[in-house]
Amino acid sequence: MPSYAISVADANGETRTFDVSFPFTAYECQVVFMERALAAMVRGESALLESPTGTGKTLCLLAATLAFVREEKRRGSRQKVDGRMDGASGVASALDATAAAMAEAASAGASRAPVIIYATRTHSQVDQVIRELKLLDGTAKSTVLASRQHLCAHKSVRELKGAEQNQACSNLVRNHGCGHRTELERLWRDPSKSFWSDGVQDIEDLVGRGVGTGSKSRGPCPFYLSRFKCGEAEIILMPYNYLLDESVQLGLEIKWKDAVIVVDEAHNLESSAADSMSYTLTAGKLAKAIDEARRAYETKLTMDDTSMDGIVSEEEKKAMMLGFDPEEMAMKAADFQTLAGVLVQLETRIDEECRAAPKPSGGDPSSQYGERVEDGQFIYKIFNDLNVNVNTYQTFVTMMKCAAKTVVRGSEIMSQPKQRETPLMEIAKFVERIFKKKQPQFFVTRVGPDTDTFRSGRKKAGPSLSYWCFFPGLCLQSLTEKGVGSFLLASGTLSPMDSFAHELALDFPVRLENPHVIQSNQVWGGIVTCGPNGNVQLNSSFRLRDTPEYKSEIGNVVLSAAKIIPDGLLVFFPSYGVMNSCIQHWKATGIWAGLDAVKTCVVEPSNSEEFHACYKEYNVALQQGTKRGAAFFAVCRGKVSEGIDFADKACRGVILTGIPYAGSKDPLVHQKRLYLDKRKQKNGDGYSGNEWYSQTAMRAVNQALGRVIRNRYDFGAVILADERFANENARNQISLWLRPSIQVHSTFRTAAQGLREFFNLHAGRSDEVAAKRKLESGAVLAKMVDVVPVKQMGEKKQKQDRKKSITSLIRQFSAQQDGEGAKASASDGDAAQKFMLVSKQSVPSRGVDAFAAREARSKYKAATAKASLLSQLATSRTVTTTTSAVTATTAGDSADADQNAAPSVHRTKLFMRRARAELTREAYDELIAEIEKVKNEDFDIGNVLRVASRVLKAPENPKGLYALFGEFVPRDHKPVYEEHRRALIERQNKLKASRPSTGVGADGTARSPVKTLPVVNPPSPCVACGAPCDKPFQASACAHVACYACWLARVKPKGPGTCPSCGVDVLKRHLV
Repeated sequence: MPSYAISVADANGETRTFDVSFPFTAYECQVVFMERALAAMVRGESALLESPTGTGKTLCLLAATLAFVREEKRRGSRQKVDGRMDGASGVASALDATAAAMAEAASAGASRAPVIIYATRTHSQVDQVIRELKLLDGTAKSTVLASRQHLCAHKSVRELKGAEQNQACSNLVRNHGCGHRTELERLWRDPSKSFWSDGVQDIEDLVGRGVGTGSKSRGPCPFYLSRFKCGEAEIILMPYNYLLDESVQLGLEIKWKDAVIVVDEAHNLESSAADSMSYTLTAGKLAKAIDEARRAYETKLTMDDTSMDGIVSEEEKKAMMLGFDPEEMAMKAADFQTLAGVLVQLETRIDEECRAAPKPSGGDPSSQYGERVEDGQFIYKIFNDLNVNVNTYQTFVTMMKCAAKTVVRGSEIMSQPKQRETPLMEIAKFVERIFKKKQPQFFVTRVGPDTDTFRSGRKKAGPSLSYWCFFPGLCLQSLTEKGVGSFLLASGTLSPMDSFAHELALDFPVRLENPHVIQSNQVWGGIVTCGPNGNVQLNSSFRLRDTPEYKSEIGNVVLSAAKIIPDGLLVFFPSYGVMNSCIQHWKATGIWAGLDAVKTCVVEPSNSEEFHACYKEYNVALQQGTKRGAAFFAVCRGKVSEGIDFADKACRGVILTGIPYAGSKDPLVHQKRLYLDKRKQKNGDGYSGNEWYSQTAMRAVNQALGRVIRNRYDFGAVILADERFANENARNQISLWLRPSIQVHSTFRTAAQGLREFFNLHAGRSDEVAAKRKLESGAVLAKMVDVVPVKQMGEKKQKQDRKKSITSLIRQFSAQQDGEGAKASASDGDAAQKFMLVSKQSVPSRGVDAFAAREARSKYKAATAKASLLSQLATSRTVTTTTSAVTATTAGDSADADQNAAPSVHRTKLFMRRARAELTREAYDELIAEIEKVKNEDFDIGNVLRVASRVLKAPENPKGLYALFGEFVPRDHKPVYEEHRRALIERQNKLKASRPSTGVGADGTARSPVKTLPVVNPPSPCVACGAPCDKPFQASACAHVACYACWLARVKPKGPGTCPSCGVDVLKRHLV
């Protein structure tokens, strides 16, 4: 497996190098992705990492985080050993100290190493992450958290659901009646048994081990085993709700201090965090809670009744009280009767508020309920009228929890109807949360008709009380208070990042927007404004999508595209309602029959339990090939649009039939927009309601479009069948990697022609793509064959090749900055290729003798006069490293003392890659011109540092490029440089301390995230129009940058155009 040595600067500016194992030859964008992730973790910072779908984000996150925590563990062990060795005296005592220290460090290092918390949206996505982890390192210490519904191995308990299942499990464990839990405890106490010997296990593996096979009919309980392993695991995988629910966090033995929290598919985090803090009490739920309280009263009355012997025995009474707290045991039947009365008063109050409230405009005229929306403080007024306040809420909560337990236990002992739901427990948790942490300024209270009517189309009678959170950052506050080290948020659709970071109230100093790994000719994109008939505009807005003309026209678009697009086709609708309406119309008009004749048609169900059968049907149809592929009709934000890998033949085309805006009449959406508008008007920061409304819809669009390309060899087409996509604002929110390929077609005929030409060009490539992917999956062996000779080279040859590679790379980089990249010689290209091979592979350090060190120093002096300045400085570090290795060897220390010193190759490459991305051409030229003066005997180090400080923006970010620049400062002047950088860091820390911190202030107001430097500087001026580049594209032939529109005006449709700055021939495919 290839190993990549990636160097980053820590919080003190010191360079640390991590050996990152990767199962394949990594793309350049993947190396950059892992580099940014490591930079954030090593500095204890958080990162927003955006990379297009199909570029291996999950694998990069796993590789980088595992490399980090394992290096932290080794580092802690080394420090422990060194500390014990320093206190030992004599050879014998030193040996004893080493043995003792190694044993102690093994446990202490493990406790010191941070843990990885890897969260994603659903269990199916967690399973995909586990598959990637098995590919990367099948021996990693991992555990996956899930509910009893997924992990229970007990034959009778796993058939139950919800609260009934949880209570049955608790009873068996309490009475030692679960053989799986008993087996787990027996194995856990046995020191000879290891729970890590089976390697990485998913939910299916855990349950299979728990159920047992063959002679071993009973294994350890998977549910509790996954939790037991949290204390020793390197990585813990879980769905979002485990991470966001504070009550779930309390039940897990996780070392949150310095933990690395990874959130994959993080574009959903904002909405998920807000939903986890919100609550709606419907009329149906409140009625069930009242009934539950009355059942608790009757059960308790029967239990306390001593006048009738034989109904409940003393043993049953004792069993009934097991698991009750002393305060709960003191509850009487009259308390539950009082509880029921309070809940009835709450029901009456909500009903009265709804009847008295004005009816919302555009609402159901036949409804007897209006809508009242107040600030977050209003809910406390409602509860205060029921005598539930900050002084009495705890008693109210205890009564509800005890009543819920009483009903569940009574149904078991007294043969009462089973209690499958516990609404009282749910309400108790909500009341406890809002009184425990009162922050009403981030909430809105609403009383009105049940909002489920708006979202599902089901008519539900009765009013509801809603408490909606509109500040997602509040949910993450509990995690930051636990001392979490870093948050790594990754997705293909995080942009715009400023608004995303503001909503989460976290500081994200590290940000990345990665390009795609494909070429422009691998994807075709078109916006279709009208259908084949040409007389109906395609517009899926609320006022047009229900017309028969629209449904027929969009059906004809899908049918025509299905005849052209081979293999798999995904068709996305804004919602289930629109999809079902269109399909019903197509079946009545014969369009569906035409579609079914071309492709096997599968429709995404709203029920998750039925989805697996539909997904299997789609894949079977593609494998059989009886028709021209298969078509999957789905909705945006559904299971098909996120988290499923439709690679190669599984998806050759994506059709989007509209923009999935949330329902504008949905009360939650309406109030969210109003809240954001008020906040922006009051504070002047954040974004408006309309901006949020548009951005959330376009993020869902980009997620759906991302299904089309899943690897570097993949190809496919996207069709945006809605005229609203032609709007410039909508086009500018399409993913950056796809935007240049999108063209607007005023007629469907031109779109169909372009689509046909695209697939004719790629005809027969499916088998070729599959072969290339298979070859790439086995590229690990091929890569290792190439690497072995490099690792076996002698020390002398390694140094020579390393010098040559650095010199060539610097010369090539300088030539590209000067617009002379085309003049690079073939030998330079070969040297650069060798450099990539050496720099990306971890080469173990070796001890050398004094003669080799003298020879290396003499060769360094001889090469000084010939090599460029940056090469000299980089090579000087190599010689220094070699000398230090000699010293360590002669002193009798470990040869690994040199391991932490990063090879200059990596630092040179890292500095140049970042300089090219972050500096303008003028800034780079100015820096190089000033550094060239170092060759003179009377050069002034102060001038060099002043220029470097200004160009590299050291005052704003002394830990960025300026920290890497220190590699090239001559050793005699290093103290001056270090003193200057330390002063800048101290100044920056003082400035940070004077600003308000991120999160929630003492006054309860949201604090804005600390402003950070952008990852990339503002675009350079366009060489054609002179204005700042709008959608900048660079010509690879000359490295000049211009607006994409300016390039298109100069590049001919067939044949080369010319660069407006230097006159070099430029082809459209050369623009990057």
